[in-house]
Amino acid sequence: MPGLWIDRDGEPMRPTELRVIPTLPEEIKPIDALVRAVTDEGLVTLDVTMSLVLVEGWHQVWRGSASGMTIEVAMRPRQDGQEGTESRLHLKYELPRGESARRARPGARFAEAASRATAIDVLPPGEDPMRFAVPHPTPAAGLRGLVTVIDAAVIVEEWAGERIGMPEKFDDGTIGALVAAAATVRAGGQQARAAGMRCTLADGADIAEKGPDGVEMVLAEEIGYDVCGRTIWLGHIAWLVSGVEWQVETDGKGRTVLVAADDDGTPVRGMLRRGRVADLPGPDSFKFFDRDRAE
Repeated sequence: MPGLWIDRDGEPMRPTELRVIPTLPEEIKPIDALVRAVTDEGLVTLDVTMSLVLVEGWHQVWRGSASGMTIEVAMRPRQDGQEGTESRLHLKYELPRGESARRARPGARFAEAASRATAIDVLPPGEDPMRFAVPHPTPAAGLRGLVTVIDAAVIVEEWAGERIGMPEKFDDGTIGALVAAAATVRAGGQQARAAGMRCTLADGADIAEKGPDGVEMVLAEEIGYDVCGRTIWLGHIAWLVSGVEWQVETDGKGRTVLVAADDDGTPVRGMLRRGRVADLPGPDSFKFFDRDRAE
């Protein structure tokens, strides 16, 4: 041994500890891989940037995360002494807290597809695919439901122009709000019944000559939903009210009030429009109509 380590009598000068720390070559760069789930309904893909990492017991391990989905591919020589390589694929999904719905959707869709896939392919750039067979797929109903909720959140994001950050988990209230809001956007509005509706006419407003049953009106109502602790405003619903058998009452200030019976099934259609009611033109822009003439 070198003289640095032992004295002239051949005994260690002091306790000595050697530490061997493995490091990766600096020239190995991350790769942009494509991962695809092969299902009976087709392929579902995800782009993932993967980096070489050190994992004990494995010769080479590539790992990457995208949209809440973590993918790890490990390789090493066969441990039974035979020629060849053995490999392992590990998938892990977590709802990416704080990410927008648009960024969270690809990972959720891939995770759901992977649960029912018959094979998972990893395609490094310029290389042949590595295929991992899945003998017994186990479709995850919970992931399918999550994809539905995130799809709804994307629809709301795109309509409202607001970012909806992913929570740690979705509660029932948030799920219901997102699904209802997305349904309103998809349908372009809402439908209701006239039952129980009460409309107080402005001072000086007269009922058309044909009587209350000939009255048509447009009513504006702001519409918003509580999502993850804040209100997401979609805009307003412009309700077209016509064909209602109104009853006429007078309130305490002498104003005319039109009242629909509690069992009135007359359909009322509301069209979704952007903008809050406060941002719309004043009340003079909302006129009352009879069926033959506009006043």
